[in-house]
Amino acid sequence: MKFRIIILALSLIPQLLLAQHMGNQNYVATNSRAHARAIQPSPHVTLEVNAMMNVKASSYTAVFNVTQVGETSESTNSLINSRIQKIVSGALELGLDQEDIHVDMISFVPVYEVEVEKKLFSKTYNEVPKGFEIQKNIHINYRKHGILDHIITLCADNEIYDLVKVDYFVDDLESVYDSLQQAALRVVESKKAFYQAVGMDFEQFNMIFSEKRAAITPHDAYSNYQAFSSYSLDAVKQKQGLKEVKKKTSLFYNPISYKNFDVVINPEINEPVVQFTLNVKVHYSPKPQQPKVREVVKEKNRYFMLMEDGNMKELKVECED
Repeated sequence: MKFRIIILALSLIPQLLLAQHMGNQNYVATNSRAHARAIQPSPHVTLEVNAMMNVKASSYTAVFNVTQVGETSESTNSLINSRIQKIVSGALELGLDQEDIHVDMISFVPVYEVEVEKKLFSKTYNEVPKGFEIQKNIHINYRKHGILDHIITLCADNEIYDLVKVDYFVDDLESVYDSLQQAALRVVESKKAFYQAVGMDFEQFNMIFSEKRAAITPHDAYSNYQAFSSYSLDAVKQKQGLKEVKKKTSLFYNPISYKNFDVVINPEINEPVVQFTLNVKVHYSPKPQQPKVREVVKEKNRYFMLMEDGNMKELKVECED
């Protein structure tokens, strides 16, 4: 019996090691495996290629929201401009240029409070203006990814905590898509060679071509993640009350999987990147058969004479058409 238990434990070791590489995401995500279906023969042939290229961003833009409340419009605007100017000065000290910083006005509205007006037998609640609120966005463009930490610290020192988003930009998009097209073309030629090897003659087919491009930035590639933990059985055995602890919800970078792509350029990544995709479809359909042209030969009239011996003799008669 002990020998069997040891064998069972050893057989579970590879599965436990595999689970360490999976991560906790597998507790909250389902994995569906589609079964392959039989393909019915068809006179039509479609060569489809999915290509992807991972490209590191050449520049970034971080957007911070600044909100300021004051008693008067002048004081409110002065306070928010003072905070923004400290951000600008600090950004210049980090090596950024004045052109890399842009301030965008979002809203300028009055702030109301409720005053209670007491009457003899009732109360009336009135909204009265008590101040103003200004919101502005600071757009900061930078090229070194690590500088964002210093920008966040600079904003936090000035009571700015709302990082709205970070945009990713890539230079020379034409070169990126040119590389994808060349890679897709090589795959198409490889697939055509396979069909030709089994006897297909593409000269007997008409071709229709389509192309679709897409770009997925890290801003659109983050997924929700929530830690998972099971309840303790000791508490159940002791009939103690269970208090469910709120699970923290976080985000993780979830790039596009490579499983549906024929070719991936720069597959190894260790940071969020911009993923460019190219879908190419080349559809071949048989050429319609040409109708056969029947050649009509017009024969001239033939004349015969019955001879005395009973035989037929053809007469040579020339007739004008």
